[in-house]
Amino acid sequence: MFKKALTPEQQTVHDIINRVCWAHGVKNKAALERKIALSDSWCTNTIKRGSIPYALIDQTAQATSISFDHLLYGSPMSQLDPNDLLYIKQGLIKSLRELNEQGFINKASSLEDLEQLAKKQAADIEHELTIQWNKNTKERA
Repeated sequence: MFKKALTPEQQTVHDIINRVCWAHGVKNKAALERKIALSDSWCTNTIKRGSIPYALIDQTAQATSISFDHLLYGSPMSQLDPNDLLYIKQGLIKSLRELNEQGFINKASSLEDLEQLAKKQAADIEHELTIQWNKNTKERA
């Protein structure tokens, strides 16, 4: 079935809530509502009204050290050089391979399993580095 198109205001609020979900490390609106004790359907109702949730943005900025501007406008954040992430992933794969060979990782049965573990760890590292970069930028301002 087709969903009704969002108005520009509703789309703006939808995008903000998606960034707030990302900042809190959750995958959807329901998980966000549970995590920060919002009522059921709060996100959906806020999007329908098209009203920018400034209090939620402020709360999230303070809790996560992600800039208010990024949460509100989606302003670009400092990005890591793709080569840096590649080096991090390669280092993680080497480390995981050594841990696997020494018997510390029991369930990884192939190089692909180790690569999946490294990708997950690299994504977590990228997220933490981004938070720290935003925190340092905020402190300099």
